[in-house]
Parts: sequence; structure tokens; C-alpha cells
Amino acid sequence: MISAPYDVRRTPSWNMGVVAETFWQLPGVLRGDHPTSTFAAVGPHAERIVAPQPLSPPHGLHSPVGRAHERTGCSCATVAASAKW
Repeated sequence: MISAPYDVRRTPSWNMGVVAETFWQLPGVLRGDHPTSTFAAVGPHAERIVAPQPLSPPHGLHSPVGRAHERTGCSCATVAASAKW
């Protein structure tokens, strides 16, 4: 089976649920370019958080998870829960 290449504007967020799938499609949300572990962010630090990351490890220090933790000292779930929309 040949699958289409990852497209940051079109490729669905497989197995992440309706919230993640809806969020990255909202106006103003930026999405990362990692083909299997993409993240989306909104706000003044979104560009830095979703900046290009290494393919491996997908959740390391230079990934969106690592950048969010570096910025806030919190996990991504905590950052999302405390975000000011």
C-alpha cells in the first residue's frame, strides 16, 4: 500500500481523536511537520513550539513536547489545560 506523503495542511491526525483533529484545523493554529508525531499550537509561542524537529526521538528535548516543557516546566497536557484562549 502506498500512502500519500505527509501534508501539514491536509493529513489527518490518525488515532488522536476528534479534539486533536478539530484543533489543528482551527484558524490561527500552527501544525508541526513531523510525519508521524505532529503537534499543533496556537498563541504567541506556537511557531517556536512546532518548529521543525528531528525524526527521532519524536518526543525528545528538541520536539514540541520538549520545547513546551522548557518554556513552562509543565507537560503538554498541563499547558493545554492552562492555556488562555
